[in-house]
Amino acid sequence: MKFLQLTSTFFIFCFCFSYLTAQQNNIKLYSNFPYLNSNPNPKPFNYNQSFIKFSGLSLAFSTRKELWRNEYEIGGQILHLNLEEYSGYIAQFRYQRARYLKTKILKKGQAAFGIGAKIYFFNENREPVTAASFPIQRNNGGIAIGPFAHFEYDLTNSIFIDINSNLHAFNFGLDRQIVENPLLTERQQRTGGFDFDVWSDHLLRIGIGFRFANKINTDKK
Repeated sequence: MKFLQLTSTFFIFCFCFSYLTAQQNNIKLYSNFPYLNSNPNPKPFNYNQSFIKFSGLSLAFSTRKELWRNEYEIGGQILHLNLEEYSGYIAQFRYQRARYLKTKILKKGQAAFGIGAKIYFFNENREPVTAASFPIQRNNGGIAIGPFAHFEYDLTNSIFIDINSNLHAFNFGLDRQIVENPLLTERQQRTGGFDFDVWSDHLLRIGIGFRFANKINTDKK
């Protein structure tokens, strides 16, 4: 709990500092799509890999000063994998720090590269409809860090399209599972451990953004 309080205080301080010193602020709504048979963290019970699939929405606020951008994002997904058996949710907070390239792309586009960190929490419950298995509760939390690429294209002076993709992620988390099997002791019903993955979360994020203020001349080539 103390670590969570310190982390929250640090992110609030960074957000306030970047907001007060920014030359441009904007807000974005992202749609998130794991792709290339991504192995997401966290992974629901009966997650099926596919070339690309939808995995929830997220809301982001960005501040920009010259060629540098800070982005703070909160998002999640309510899981109803099978209304009779499964329920759960994923909540996450993401921070990204990026630097724009000076050269424009297609006159109205601009690319950026940087590194991002995601803190996540996952809770899922399984209530079997038959007596063949036992109820299961699973909790998972952790942090994923990795580089990303970003591209935004202006539709108007205030509205733009944003494309953001994770290139690679190092994930470190804690996993806990409770199996309500009456044949086991209470201690045996509870299992858990560390979860470490060096290749996860191939994520394509497509968003629509709105700029509140613009003190940067983005028409420079």
